[in-house]
Amino acid sequence: MDIIKRNFFRLLRCGALGDNEALEPMSLFKWRKLIALVRFKKVDAVAANGANRYSKSQPQEMPPVIVAELNSTPEATGDTAVVSLPEAAMSNFLLNRRLNKIRDNEVHAIDTSVETLTALNIIVYNTYLLLNSGLSINAILCLGKYMRTRGDKVDFVKLSTWLASLHIQRMAQLEGSILVKFFGFEQDELPFMRKNEGKATDIMRRTLSKKSASDAEDLRFWQDKSGFVAGNTNVLRHKIWSAIRYMNYAPIEASSNFFKNLANSLAKIEE
Repeated sequence: MDIIKRNFFRLLRCGALGDNEALEPMSLFKWRKLIALVRFKKVDAVAANGANRYSKSQPQEMPPVIVAELNSTPEATGDTAVVSLPEAAMSNFLLNRRLNKIRDNEVHAIDTSVETLTALNIIVYNTYLLLNSGLSINAILCLGKYMRTRGDKVDFVKLSTWLASLHIQRMAQLEGSILVKFFGFEQDELPFMRKNEGKATDIMRRTLSKKSASDAEDLRFWQDKSGFVAGNTNVLRHKIWSAIRYMNYAPIEASSNFFKNLANSLAKIEE
């Protein structure tokens, strides 16, 4: 990992998690490349928060002009790694019904654990994003921030049981591995992890590259002049490889997600 990416992750850890690891000195040219990466991955608010913290605690770490540039956009004033996300759903009908049953049963249980339900929702939401648009650094930081701030309230025995029943325990483990590898977490902070997943590095490398843009493209089909159905074969190929990439981590959900997106796209054929 080059110096720009090392400082990129330090800045995000500071902004989202309050870590204060010393930044490495860089030229203005490299700092502006870091800002371009921040804009590309849409983590402006987290990076700006980190820059502001560094400018107060260690003002020599970052050039003032860079701090000002990181604070210069409207996006920089948004939430920094929010710990609440929209209610997530699963693509597989049976698994989604099971997820809803888990939520309903837990809400009416004597020992209801809202924190455990929230942790499950964040993991499921990250799974949805991984399968549909690639890794979201904001969403994975949301998981990290929640584990740091509310992890002591989570019933990890219950959470592990739910993850197993939804067949996404390895996907959750992959998400945890990203936090360990790139955001300074220890494995014992994430009890739903049994081991580090080696693919975490490959996924982050893809996320920071231009290839990640292809993961977010939607499948689209249309009817050509001859009456046949046509489509963007490059996007279709990317979607197939994305499903294959995560097949070992969530086989039922990955395959169901691909076929659901394919069916939805075919149902919206443009003439």
